Amino acid sequence: MVKIDICPKCGKKGSLVRKWVKNAKGERYEPYYYVAHYVKEGPKGKPTIKWCYIPREKARELLGKARLEEETKPKTKPIEEKKPKKPLDFLKIIKKVFKREGGF
Repeated sequence: MVKIDICPKCGKKGSLVRKWVKNAKGERYEPYYYVAHYVKEGPKGKPTIKWCYIPREKARELLGKARLEEETKPKTKPIEEKKPKKPLDFLKIIKKVFKREGGF
């Protein structure tokens, strides 16, 4: 699934999805490409997904653009400095344990 900015069919944001079709023998035949749109108010007031069929040539163009954009993104995240942990106070821990256990 690849997120795209604009659907070539309806002009809304969505995700490009590949669905495989089976032939008469039950073998995987060819992929069909659709753009899935999240619709907040579908039938009966429930959220649904609207599907737009995309021709194979147009889908390949969209996939090529998405891969190009993905390759130009930096692959590593900047390293964040970790905060030093506070040292444990041994006496406070012992007092808590004695209070919980009821002492000797």
